[in-house]
Amino acid sequence: MQMLNAELAMKEAVDSKSTPEKQVEYLVHIDIDELFYTGENSVIPHFTWLRDQGIDHMTYANHEGVPEAESIRNYFTEVSLFRKNHLTLGIHPRTREAMSFWTKRTRHHQYLLFYDNGKSSVRVSANATPASVHGWFISPPRQTSSSSSSSLGATTTTTTTTKPSP
Repeated sequence: MQMLNAELAMKEAVDSKSTPEKQVEYLVHIDIDELFYTGENSVIPHFTWLRDQGIDHMTYANHEGVPEAESIRNYFTEVSLFRKNHLTLGIHPRTREAMSFWTKRTRHHQYLLFYDNGKSSVRVSANATPASVHGWFISPPRQTSSSSSSSLGATTTTTTTTKPSP
């Protein structure tokens, strides 16, 4: 169902290019329990930077929120502790030790409980199709990039933090 939603969102965005007030330049697939965070008051500077760099597809590392209480009413305001994506951490022995604390707490020894392959933004184009809800195929392939971004998740409070240098 999510793949279909991504596909339909792209079709609608491509079709809206002829209506200036409805134009969309980039799509980001996030769930209702996620937050896309760039550190700015708006995402416009980030996507302007992507466009100016000629980047059509950007993958953002997701971080996962850790609820500090059993009952959370609003995970966007009540969760402040996050497991950073392992791909954004150094390989220091103390980092490995800290990650081990989390992996020992689960049956399958995973560090993040839900997913660790990030989320992606894609420039609106009739040549873009979802590869999954985490990435896109672009034909013909052009420049792509990856970054650290923030997306908050409800039950998980999944964070994907984005901040490439402008």
